[in-house]
Amino acid sequence: MKDTEFVQISTRVRASLGALSHGDRIRKAVDAASSLPSLCAAVRSMMPQDASVPEDASLDGLCDIYLGSAVKLVRSLAPEDGMYDSLFYRYDAANLKLCIKASVRSLGMPELFPFGTVDTKTVAEAAEKRDFSRLPEGMARGCAEGLEEYAATGDAMAIDLCIDRGCFEDTERSAAASGVGILKKIASFDADSANTTAFARICAMKLPAETKRAVFSRAFVSGGEIPASLFPTGDFTFAALKSALAGSRFAPLVSGTDENDFSVSLLEDKLSKARGELLGSVRFIPFGADVPAAYILEREDEVRAFSLIGAYIQKGAAPSEIAEALA
Repeated sequence: MKDTEFVQISTRVRASLGALSHGDRIRKAVDAASSLPSLCAAVRSMMPQDASVPEDASLDGLCDIYLGSAVKLVRSLAPEDGMYDSLFYRYDAANLKLCIKASVRSLGMPELFPFGTVDTKTVAEAAEKRDFSRLPEGMARGCAEGLEEYAATGDAMAIDLCIDRGCFEDTERSAAASGVGILKKIASFDADSANTTAFARICAMKLPAETKRAVFSRAFVSGGEIPASLFPTGDFTFAALKSALAGSRFAPLVSGTDENDFSVSLLEDKLSKARGELLGSVRFIPFGADVPAAYILEREDEVRAFSLIGAYIQKGAAPSEIAEALA
């Protein structure tokens, strides 16, 4: 598709932001970190004018409305149906995992993300009736395989791992079919991030090396630039991970960290910042297929910031401490 076909959607998404930039919005939330009501008021003030916001909405509710409005706008204006679906499959996967595990444990249906490509009612029905025919191909297969493994082993983690693998397959396929450069970059980066984080988490598990290898093999997802063969198979330590990634694009994210200072949360923080840097060039493009994708990714980043600020407030952190954490 030609960039000129995205003039309307690019203009609309930029106009919906008003005068505040992505950084301005996060700073505004940080400035309101004196209390939860103050933060909620700040988030409410940044809502699109056409958003319907209940007076008693919680911070979580406000975040859902905030991101939901952005998703709705992009979907309604995209030149092709499903063009940006690769950004939303992870919400489908999260919803499916929640519903299926609630179903096998005979629990009530949980609160679901309203941003997936499949509506929440269909997700809940699929989990209840074990009919996954209306789901994206990879996740449909993942649900069936996860339930089969769970029935054989009683290991609920099998459900998560199988659905995640299917989700990344769907994401890779959708991003490639879209022809949108930033979607393909994000899909690849997210797959490599998931695999690197999975390896780091397994390092911390008190399990035999053979068991760790088996877990990582099950957790590895497709779609990234870093092949499974690059990850260590014998030594599940940060030092081994650091050495293995030395020739990859993630080398800068681990090379400056001492093993004694390493943690999964630190790695995740670095990966999140590196992901945001992928959007740098898009911010200066006046219109095109990348602009709506960057718009969604920035809104997601803002919602994460709002939620993190809220968590800090509830822990009793001082505004200065919160500002430093989000700097």
